[in-house]
This record gives sequence, C-alpha cells and structure tokens, in this order.
Amino acid sequence: MDLYVIGSNGGEPKVLAVTSEDELVPSFSRDGRSIYYSVEIEGTWSLMRMPIDGGKAKRIQGEGAFAGQESPDGCWVYFTRRGQEVGGVWRMPVAGGAAEMLVGELPSRFWGQWAVSATGLYYAIFPGSGTQSIRRLDLASRRISDVVTLNHLPSTFERGMSVTQDERQLVWSQLDYSGIDIYVVDGFRAP
Repeated sequence: MDLYVIGSNGGEPKVLAVTSEDELVPSFSRDGRSIYYSVEIEGTWSLMRMPIDGGKAKRIQGEGAFAGQESPDGCWVYFTRRGQEVGGVWRMPVAGGAAEMLVGELPSRFWGQWAVSATGLYYAIFPGSGTQSIRRLDLASRRISDVVTLNHLPSTFERGMSVTQDERQLVWSQLDYSGIDIYVVDGFRAP
C-alpha cells in the first residue's frame, strides 16, 4: 500500500510515498502541511511524518507506534501501539520529545477505537469480564468517566471512532452481527 493525495474537488492523484513497505492509517496534521502514517520497519511499527509538498519522511516514534493523529491545537501527536498485548493511547509533543501513556486499557487489536478532542480523549474498553464501554479521559484533570455502555464489540483492526470538536457527538463502528454459513454438496465424488 502506498500514499496518494488528491484535492477535495477531484483531479489527478499525487503520489506521496511509494516504498517496499506498506504505508497505513494516514492522517493530516492540523495545518494540512504534513501527513502522519504508520509503517513497519524491521518488524516494528513506527509513526512517520511527511511534508505534503514533498520531501523526506521522518520517523517520529518507533516501538510499535501506530495510527497517529494530531491534537486539535496542533501541539500533540496521539497514537497507539501495535504488536503488544495492550496498545494504550499515548501522546508526544509535535516538536519532539518523550512519549507518555495516557491510558493503558485499550487492547492493541482495537487500535482504532479512540478519538481526541481539544479537552478529552475517548476510548473503548473491553475487560475480560465486566462491562464494555466507551470512556473519556479529561486531558486537564486526568479524570476518567464512562460515556456509554456498549452492547456489542466495536470493530477490530480499523479506525472506527470520531468525536466532534465541541464533544456533542461521538460516532463509532461496531459489529452487530457475525455469522457462518454451512453448505452441503450432494453427489460429490473425489477425482
């Protein structure tokens, strides 16, 4: 998989990154001048940042960093980690610096079930036993509160949650039904 960009009015796609690795889960920086994406380098996921007008991509976080997204104020990069039992949600300054884990209860297979607003981080939890829910971490006080109880598991292995910046609406994808069909072939004979 490679990265392309196209104007919102259509036109010819512009190639941003074509490498031997898969460039996954792209997102724009808040100023629209850069793109964050994830790439697996030597068996470990890394978060990259590339200027939209061309130029070399820069690895801004290794150690399994995945699915980066810039904060609304453009000061932080939020991400999760893949390849670990608990991915959690982390952040680091856009200008560079140490990463800090904000919440550790997000399993890595649900890496896309989180969203950030100006004042809160929303994420889904799936305890081994107990209630599944979406929680909110207040970014100033670090207080955690439950927002909604889930009756079904959110989708795995894809980005599936978003929050409006005024935090009046939250949207997520979930798996409502899964099934398997069994077929019988009459008169089957082995060759």
